Amino acid sequence: MRFAVKMSSSYKGVQNGSDVRGVVLGEKPTLTPRMVRSIAAAFALSLEERAGGEAGPVAISVGKDSRVTGDDLSKEAMAGAVAAGADVYDLGLATTPACFMSTITPGFGYSGSIMLTASHLPYDRNGMKFFTPEGGLGKDDI
Repeated sequence: MRFAVKMSSSYKGVQNGSDVRGVVLGEKPTLTPRMVRSIAAAFALSLEERAGGEAGPVAISVGKDSRVTGDDLSKEAMAGAVAAGADVYDLGLATTPACFMSTITPGFGYSGSIMLTASHLPYDRNGMKFFTPEGGLGKDDI
């Protein structure tokens, strides 16, 4: 199954430099579970494209911080990556550096990682950071 993500203004509105951030709680969310699912699927497909189809499916780890929306959004991210053909590993409650390290640590070496966090932003926000063994994705990669 292939996913096409149209870059509508709603998706462009959640790009925050080199990651994705938005309001997830309240009456006017800007980052929805459906968006998290489709963005994770697009990340999985981009990793597959980078790998050139070598060595089987890509493997993605997913971590989250302690925000109240972390459980639901991590499930959506994992579902999107799986739907795009990736093998997914749930890191559970994790730090941002741990997600990156999961891409370079022997015995793990995932193709990519997604961290669900909004760092220092208020509780009603959440977001997604993306990592490959080369480091965090840049603004042009999002």
